[in-house]
Amino acid sequence: MAKFHEKNQAIYFALQTGGSGSANKVATGSLGSTTAIACTAIMGDPTRDTGSYQYLGDSLSRDEYTYEKDTYIDLQIDTFQQVLSDMTTAIVPNDASLWKLYQVCGGNVIVDSTTKQVFVDNATDSPDYGTADFRKSTPDDATNDKLYKFWDLRGTVDVTATVGEVPSLKFSLKGNADDPAPVAKQVADFGKQTTRVAPSVLYSTITSAYLAEISPSDTFTASLGGTVSTVTAGSAQVTVNFSSAPSGVATGQIRRVKISGLTPAALNGEYTLYFVSTTKAIYYVKGNTSAASGTAVIKVSDLAPSTFCFSTLNAANFFGFDFQRYMTGCDTGFAKGGTPTDVSVSMLEDQANAAGVFLPDTKAGSFFSAVLQFGKKDSNGALVAGTGVTYMWDKLQLANTKQGKIATYLGRDVTFRNTGSSFIFYQ
Repeated sequence: MAKFHEKNQAIYFALQTGGSGSANKVATGSLGSTTAIACTAIMGDPTRDTGSYQYLGDSLSRDEYTYEKDTYIDLQIDTFQQVLSDMTTAIVPNDASLWKLYQVCGGNVIVDSTTKQVFVDNATDSPDYGTADFRKSTPDDATNDKLYKFWDLRGTVDVTATVGEVPSLKFSLKGNADDPAPVAKQVADFGKQTTRVAPSVLYSTITSAYLAEISPSDTFTASLGGTVSTVTAGSAQVTVNFSSAPSGVATGQIRRVKISGLTPAALNGEYTLYFVSTTKAIYYVKGNTSAASGTAVIKVSDLAPSTFCFSTLNAANFFGFDFQRYMTGCDTGFAKGGTPTDVSVSMLEDQANAAGVFLPDTKAGSFFSAVLQFGKKDSNGALVAGTGVTYMWDKLQLANTKQGKIATYLGRDVTFRNTGSSFIFYQ
């Protein structure tokens, strides 16, 4: 077994075409400099697993024969949260390597061709595998790098956001590994996919921090308002366009709604509506691929959404998948299965008794939709295009809450169990 740990390096990454298997890995040397992803740290454990059996020809012999059972990699990539403004209109965001990392972690990527907004969800299965090149510098060789080729990569992504700091991403990948080989040195070229990070996550850049309660006894009596012009459905995402905006909504906010009047019937029901803008909202129907028709009637929940003030958010295994090693026939890889995960938030207590603010002590076991949006607003209060990064969950269950200390303040350390879908939006 060999380990490596490099700081401030790049990993070169691409999706495999055709799924898993050595025949589908991206060939050595074909991952060019523009496939690079900037990393704050890269750590890996390539493992060679061997077996042995005894020579049976002589009952007194202690000779053994060894053979290689498996070679695989546990790979961790640490990076920071990027924003969409790093992509110009000449670049298709889906071609950027960061989105490909999301896809091998179970995130399905949708790109709005007009606005260049990127939506990543786990409401639709993402079957993708990835290939990575890790180039380790060789001080005694000015011509070559030592290249580790990894393939059939799938994994998980952890999100950490702390007030005053740039959010960070940790990708933990598993897959197969080839023997390291010397290759010509290559300089990472990020081109127009610059690695300029998101604005510092100060309180002024947190534009939304909402919880919308999900209750079986909730009623939906009032109309959301506004005028719906069109409803379009594709993959799991359903888009509602308004010719006149509902009153009281802003970009990045959520509303719990009950929708009727649409065909197919799966588009109707109780959902969490996320406002991409004041005249455009989206919701997700798991596994839906049908086009929408009919006239949408939208009623809003009588349970008003609440806000919260936080210092730290930790969402381990954001998309909620687990990977177990399997062997079948002559191929090896990692099988994917869904698993509940935890989202922990440190909330400031001084907000707890304010009107419309979330008070966790009275909501044990309740379900919520939640959204956190970071970004920059202009003088009119509108989100500046290309700066918004939003994390959203459509079904969190309040699991634990305890007294904590946040800087010089008392607070609540709140743990939610993610039992639904999760999303990352770039606007």
